[in-house]
Amino acid sequence: MRRLLVALPFLTALCLATPSVQAAEPTLRSLWSVQMLRQPALDRQIAGARDLGLRHVRIAVRWNEVEKSMGRYDWGVTDQRLRPIIAAGLSPLLTLIGPNDNYDAPNGGNAVAAASKDSVAGFARFAAAVVQRYNGPEFRYEIWNEPNLRTFWKPNPDGKLYAMLAASSCQAMRAVKPDAKIYVLGMNGTPIDKDVLGHYGTWSKAALQPDMISCASGFSLHPYGRRLPESYLSDLNRIDDMLDAGGQKKDVIISEWGTPVAKKWNLTADDQINHDTRILLTGAMAGEYTNLFTMMAPGANNDDSEQTFGLLDFNGNPKPSYAIVKNLLNRVGDLPFKSICSPCEGSVYGLRFEGPKREASYVLWTNDGTGSIPRPSDLGSKAQIVDLVTGRSQALPQGPLAASVRPVLVVGGPS
Repeated sequence: MRRLLVALPFLTALCLATPSVQAAEPTLRSLWSVQMLRQPALDRQIAGARDLGLRHVRIAVRWNEVEKSMGRYDWGVTDQRLRPIIAAGLSPLLTLIGPNDNYDAPNGGNAVAAASKDSVAGFARFAAAVVQRYNGPEFRYEIWNEPNLRTFWKPNPDGKLYAMLAASSCQAMRAVKPDAKIYVLGMNGTPIDKDVLGHYGTWSKAALQPDMISCASGFSLHPYGRRLPESYLSDLNRIDDMLDAGGQKKDVIISEWGTPVAKKWNLTADDQINHDTRILLTGAMAGEYTNLFTMMAPGANNDDSEQTFGLLDFNGNPKPSYAIVKNLLNRVGDLPFKSICSPCEGSVYGLRFEGPKREASYVLWTNDGTGSIPRPSDLGSKAQIVDLVTGRSQALPQGPLAASVRPVLVVGGPS
């Protein structure tokens, strides 16, 4: 059963001093990541990640860009992308993805995934070569992207075939670096989502094969399709039960999740601001590495929802969510935290951060409408409320702490 990062029952947490927190406990900076795309300008994406104060990013390494002719690796394109990221002090989650025409489209047709034993063996060699070339203390590796969808696994998703490829690749990677952090599944949605076309529960059951599970460090998920990000928290135990194959407890990470602006889903620009921020906070509340899609919008056509993701627009201009993430990381990004409620009464969610002198700060939000919690006794008389978009602070009014769908930061001070 999953345990959220909860310090104490909510009312008790407000009234009693919280025990000092060990340094090993998670921080927002240790958990948060952002997606890098090949296009638009990668240098602007890297500059944005550094300006935010992030430590982690995710980027794809494509088999067909490296092994352009069978058995010969050309790292030129991949080096051009990864060297600046690593030089900037960012630790990547490298998503290894195929297919490769040399193996999977021998007759000149459209490449399909893992079409033969030669293809599986070729991808495993490629995966091992990636680990050999790109590695570091906080590097992570993910085997494929959303193999449960036809978009990324043609002609039809096949859980058992994916498991064979993932197990072979993971074993080859471990032969190079035994302690590598290797994640499998990389699936769109979660194993307990509505089983549309068999792409979720059915695919997951087929994919969860012992050889793959025993080799992997953990599982990666893309929990899209939720009206409210916080619904992920209520699914954690069911997800764990599904992934707890053979009693082998494994790490779970959110390797991709973001919010577009989309009329067809009634998602506005304000929804994107609020949801993207709450996706990161929800992942933190679950204690999971969480990668936000994306750093920068993939395109400039705002009528295409796929081009509206991002903390930066296509021209590199920050959206309000960029400022919120930056202010949270600047203010409390390195402080250990615990959940105070998930949710509290009235659908209020909250994280409590503890500073070096045990001063408390709180991030609060709701998943719908407005709410409030009693004023915590550990805030002190000089507490301030921070506008996370502008970064400006003002004295915190007396009385309950108000929360809304846009997260708010309350910074404690001396009594």
